Amino acid sequence: MKVGYARVSSKDQNLDRQLKILKEHGVEEKNIFKEKYSGATKERPEFDKMLNFLRKNDILYITSLDRLSRSHVDLINTIKFFEENNIFLKSIEENIDFSTNVGQLMLQVFAAIHEFHRKTMKENQKMGYIAAKSRGKRFGQPRKLSLYQARIIYETIKKENVPIYKIAKEFKVSRPTIYKAIKEFKEIENIRD
Repeated sequence: MKVGYARVSSKDQNLDRQLKILKEHGVEEKNIFKEKYSGATKERPEFDKMLNFLRKNDILYITSLDRLSRSHVDLINTIKFFEENNIFLKSIEENIDFSTNVGQLMLQVFAAIHEFHRKTMKENQKMGYIAAKSRGKRFGQPRKLSLYQARIIYETIKKENVPIYKIAKEFKVSRPTIYKAIKEFKEIENIRD
């Protein structure tokens, strides 16, 4: 039996293009499992239903490898599950039949590329966050202490060795807020140096 799996990363996106491609490859609508969840999340109920639905000698059609897995390891484990249960996988856009030797080799290559792409995106996000932070962009809740107050606290601790709990009491904030303010002040001073 031909089975299909279509997934988009958010509820705003639609599955129309994937469904059209799967149907063009002979997968009936009733045998297509549709999901609107990020591949990075562990919660994919339709994916789990699909795994329980698949039987020996079924062929699972996906439009692309990135629709199927969360990571290189997840993809490899999913493929291994298919192999152990004699389920065949066909990735349409990559034009790969994973039941062949060439398909197995290509699986390793595509999975590695997929993982590399994912890590690169995360690294780029992190660099963007660091750059924005260095320009003074704030994320999260507003500061309880200004940078000026953080400087006063830092210099007071450094010069007079006043205990944190006394400073926290004076500024009417918690000790963790004092530690956070000092840390932020030090980071900004390091960026300026």
